[in-house]
Order: sequence, then C-alpha cells, then structure tokens
Amino acid sequence: MDKDISIRIKFGLNLKELRNEKGLTVRGLAALSGLSKSTIENIEQGRFSCSLDVQYNISKGLDVHIKELFNF
Repeated sequence: MDKDISIRIKFGLNLKELRNEKGLTVRGLAALSGLSKSTIENIEQGRFSCSLDVQYNISKGLDVHIKELFNF
C-alpha cells in the first residue's frame, strides 16, 4: 500500500479484507466482537482509530491472532 495512506486507512482496509475472507458481514463481525455495527464501519473506513481492547475483540471475532490486523 501507498506509504502516504494513513495507518487508520490501512488498518481499516485490512480489517475489511479479513472480514470478507471470513465471509462475515459488518453486522456479523460486530456481533462476534461485541461491538456496534457503526463502530466496525467507522474503523473500516478509517474514521476511527481503536484501542487495544477493541483490536483484541475484533481479532477474537475474526478468530485471528491480533497481529494479523496489522499485516498491511
């Protein structure tokens, strides 16, 4: 990815890719991670940065190691 793209955008794009690979909808990931649908959408679109706790919950919802959220 372009180094000029913010880390929030990179994180969000990677999250969306992982979610799609798992065959999950935004609503499905939200339910599995204990987060709201709008929170997932905002993270994927690079509008929100998220805490370590949220990253952990997302990784559990996706059933991936947390480091996979940063493979971009």
